[in-house]
Amino acid sequence: MGLLGEPTSKVNLEQESFIYRLGRPPSFFEPKEELLLIIFINQKVIEVTQLQE
Repeated sequence: MGLLGEPTSKVNLEQESFIYRLGRPPSFFEPKEELLLIIFINQKVIEVTQLQE
């Protein structure tokens, strides 16, 4: 997680979930900021999802 820096936010569910801002990709239309959601259970990554704001 050191490569990603500090998370933008932490979501408290049954597991630890962190959201990181990835920025805006190049686009011909109005770009939406992309986010990376990482979910951990027992200190292991169980899901990584790319989201758009």
